[in-house]
Amino acid sequence: MAPSLSLRAAQRNTLLRYYRRHPDAETRLRAHIILMLTEGHPWSLIESILYCSSRTIASCKRRVIV
Repeated sequence: MAPSLSLRAAQRNTLLRYYRRHPDAETRLRAHIILMLTEGHPWSLIESILYCSSRTIASCKRRVIV
């Protein structure tokens, strides 16, 4: 499956830093979701691995695109 989002290297590095070290759990989750989307993982896999809803994934994706 082709990634639904793409990131520049600097953006990816920032998200990796947020995912690994950000003090806010919601920010870490959003970073993880976006990283998985850019790797081309299907929503169903992201939902099952991260225990989140498709609504959460859509919200995260919408925040990145806007």
